[in-house]
Amino acid sequence: MGAEPWGSKGPSIEELAAGSTDMRGSRRQPTAIIIPTASGGEKLERHLDLLEKQSLREFDVIVVHPESARLAKRQGVLYVREKTGFRSAGAFYLGEKIALRDGYSRIILADDDCLPVSKNLVETLVRSHYDIAIPRKREPGGARAHANRLIHHYGCISAGTFRKSGLTFLPLRFGGEDTELLLRMESPGGRLDQADSVVEHVGMGSAIGTPPDKTYYYQRGNLEATL
Repeated sequence: MGAEPWGSKGPSIEELAAGSTDMRGSRRQPTAIIIPTASGGEKLERHLDLLEKQSLREFDVIVVHPESARLAKRQGVLYVREKTGFRSAGAFYLGEKIALRDGYSRIILADDDCLPVSKNLVETLVRSHYDIAIPRKREPGGARAHANRLIHHYGCISAGTFRKSGLTFLPLRFGGEDTELLLRMESPGGRLDQADSVVEHVGMGSAIGTPPDKTYYYQRGNLEATL
């Protein structure tokens, strides 16, 4: 599960991407924010609206999406259409592969339902001197934020750390892939900073009503990641 099979020798961009629309400028920013989305629409647009209000705007966005996603194309965003069935693990892997190819020095991983509510979020993360910086997280409407160890909830990682540890592990599909990636990055001595900024995970909520197959894959993925 290390850098060898899931880094430079893993599946190529051409194997996983069905096409792209590049709305970025001619000059690459130092940071890429990778946002996989299954459906696009209002949730993604709200996320991008909040990014436009960040105190530091020196970043590009890479949105990885299926053919069926509803997208309103924006400047500063690379839209990548995927052709795999690897779910969120594959989307993050593909975005990471593109970000390393395009020379970004910092890569931020963000679920589309994890919102950058602190206006200084990106600035705080990219100015951290640690290998990995992750903000605190709160539930929707919550007054308090808590420690966060989910690297796909706005984890900011140096390109060098990716090259040393490898990319998101494709076979986990979804559920556990973020846990496995963080454990792997910390194992060779990667330093983690719990940054003093906040994200809000609107996807959080009661387990009641969660589809059984989703619960199963998350539980199985977390067990496999821990093993």
